[in-house]
Parts: sequence; C-alpha cells; structure tokens
Amino acid sequence: MVKNRPSKGITKSGSSQLKHRKRDHARKTGKVLKQDVYDPVIRAAWDNKKNARENLEAIGLVAQVNKRVGKKDAKAKVDNMDSVVVQQLEQIAANGEKERPQHLAEGELKVIEKLISKYGTDYRKMCKDIKLNTMQHTANVLKRKCKEYYEQTGLEIPEEHSEDDDE
Repeated sequence: MVKNRPSKGITKSGSSQLKHRKRDHARKTGKVLKQDVYDPVIRAAWDNKKNARENLEAIGLVAQVNKRVGKKDAKAKVDNMDSVVVQQLEQIAANGEKERPQHLAEGELKVIEKLISKYGTDYRKMCKDIKLNTMQHTANVLKRKCKEYYEQTGLEIPEEHSEDDDE
C-alpha cells in the first residue's frame, strides 16, 4: 500500500519546514543569515546576499585573524579600514557594558531567609546545616548570597558576626 504524503516541494505557508529549508540552503552555500547575527551593530550592516567572509570584509572586520597576522601588508590594510561599524564597535568596547545584576531565585530567597532567621550572620553554622542548606554552599558563598538577599529585599545589613566570637 502506498502512503499518501505531500511531495517535498509543497509545504503549508509559515511551516517550520520552509524556515528550515532556507536555513539549510544558507548553510550549504556558506552564508550566514541576518537573524543569526546577534550583535545589533553588525546585524544592521549585514547583507544576506553575501557570505560571512565577504560581509565581515565589507564591514571592516577580519574573518580569520591568524591568516591576516602573518602578512606584511595586513597592517596597512587594517589601519585603513575605519568603517562606521568598526567605530561603533570600538565605542561600545571603550564604554564597556555593565553586567546585569544577578538576583536570587525565589527558592533561594526562601532558603536564605530561613538561614538568616535561624543563624543571623553566623555563616559557619549556616554552611553546616544540611537540612536548610541542601546545596551545601560554603560559608563564603552563603555570605555573598546573604548580601545579595539584603540588597534585593532592601533590608538593612546587620553587623557581621566576628569569627573570633564563640557565642
């Protein structure tokens, strides 16, 4: 018995099969699609009709740096390539992007809150409590997480428990 299935050329509009076909064709021809470029500055200057090496050279970047380093005239070419995209990338690199603050997850907040209510700022005792500290974080990790907890909740950070006290 013959199975009824559509031919390879017919697809429903908007199907993922069509999207994958375009992407597979781009990979076979050595092209990188615009939506695959993550940097917004480079994406704006990207041309889907060119392959990756041609795009990078048009922008003023080098695809394979190690091949370019050994050539004598490479330094002269690189010095002359000051495109708008390269200037924007240099400006972003000079300013530097701030790291996103990492917040504690909901579950971690609850665990840290319980540890603080039970032990205060005694991080050594916190790290030994395997019932609450199920991930078995070290004293230093718990200290950092408690600091993040206070910053995230907006509570006042209490004075630290000195390690010399035996109370």
